Amino acid sequence: MTHEELQQLIRLGEGFTCEFKQSGTTHLGRELCAFANATGGIVLIGVADDGRPVGVQDANRLKSEVQNVARSIEPPLVIDMDVVDNILIVNVPAQNSKPYSSGGKFWLLAVPHG
Repeated sequence: MTHEELQQLIRLGEGFTCEFKQSGTTHLGRELCAFANATGGIVLIGVADDGRPVGVQDANRLKSEVQNVARSIEPPLVIDMDVVDNILIVNVPAQNSKPYSSGGKFWLLAVPHG
């Protein structure tokens, strides 16, 4: 992903295929699981909920933690990761072994109320 593609994704905001996380891996399992149970999606770690890029502290350590979370999902998830502008991009491609569970629970995307 290029700098321009990342900026465009951030401008579009959160939705059915994109989630922002300011830092860390708290609740990441449920988010990855929900994308896997849908049509896939992208988690941007290092972006505040308001779309403000804040970056991550240690991208390599965080990549290892994210990989551990993906492996702990049942069945284990195959994900792709990249770092652009100090933001960790976690891509959850469409998966073939649905349903997926994390922490013994099955997670789905929330439908926004309009």
